[in-house]
Amino acid sequence: MSTIPSNVLRDERSRRFQLSLSGRQKFALLTVLNVVAFFVLWELFAIYSGIPHVFLPRFSAVLMDVPQMNSEGILLGNLWVSFINFMIGLVVGLVIGLPLAYAIGGIKIVDRLLSPYLWALYSTPRIILVPLIFLWLGITNNARLAIIIISVVPSFVVVVMEGVKTTNASLMRAARSFGASRWQLFTQVIVPSTVPFIGTGVRMGMLRGLIGLYVGELFITANGLGAIIAYASTRFNTARVFAALLIFVLFAVASLGVTRYLEAKLTVWRELPNL
Repeated sequence: MSTIPSNVLRDERSRRFQLSLSGRQKFALLTVLNVVAFFVLWELFAIYSGIPHVFLPRFSAVLMDVPQMNSEGILLGNLWVSFINFMIGLVVGLVIGLPLAYAIGGIKIVDRLLSPYLWALYSTPRIILVPLIFLWLGITNNARLAIIIISVVPSFVVVVMEGVKTTNASLMRAARSFGASRWQLFTQVIVPSTVPFIGTGVRMGMLRGLIGLYVGELFITANGLGAIIAYASTRFNTARVFAALLIFVLFAVASLGVTRYLEAKLTVWRELPNL
């Protein structure tokens, strides 16, 4: 069997990287221009539409309220509380969800037993479960964490378990023909083929988890960004409410970017040419 010279593979990888970098640069430029245009239109519409600023503040007022919150000493501490709660809920949800996804996707009896409950929880709006969570755990930080976890787990599991179910059957048969054990099938065939699904599941879980965080902080307003929103709403400080919501959005976009980057790094082997 002839081997491919290392310099050929290196040149091919360099060419693909340059092409993808050019595409990423174009996408980044288009995204920046799109966002800037949106905020400019927001500013102009708020100025000339005649809508009272208590309903639609100017974007410049929203932007200036961020350093104002920081100078008042209410931004970083509350933002840190929300961030820590979200990360704890996300990590716990992923730790619970990953083995559950492989079990449901790979074992038929587990699939038949747990799938109905999983899909029921996935399709149920989180807001419906909030009264029960408060009844069981009280209006405490544990309740906020529970809301995040039950938002992360089903959205992550349904994606990854479908990836397990759609593992290439020919690869499975080939591995069995070479005498691979069940553990080898799992670690060397199923897990690598489901890495893209894990990346997608993490993004879905992260976005659902942010919604869970927001829902929890709407009711638990002792601290976190929810406390800023609740206090600003009672004082009709709409610019501050928009500023807190903008921070939520920016965190969601940044989280999405991080997960996409990590997924691309973990699946770089899929971009290699079939030579």
